[in-house]
Amino acid sequence: SADIADAMRERFENAGRPADAAARLGNVQLPPGDATDMVQAFHGLALQLDRRPGEATRLLRAVAARAQNIATPSEGARLACKLLGEPPHHPPVAH
Repeated sequence: SADIADAMRERFENAGRPADAAARLGNVQLPPGDATDMVQAFHGLALQLDRRPGEATRLLRAVAARAQNIATPSEGARLACKLLGEPPHHPPVAH
């Protein structure tokens, strides 16, 4: 949604403060769904930028895992896969 995009933009306007972005994004409370996936993917990015690779990888893997066996993964799940350097997981194609 536009509100979430605006919140993300605000968090990353000060790219020199990834620790602040990580802390703020870690406190966002949303119900499960596409918006949560996107917030968590950006949280993972902020953790990467804050040189916290272990935390970033754990979070991004959890988000990316939600893309498994789903025909159309959320944008956040696809972003998490990209940040991990992995292709998005897709369900097997029926023959």
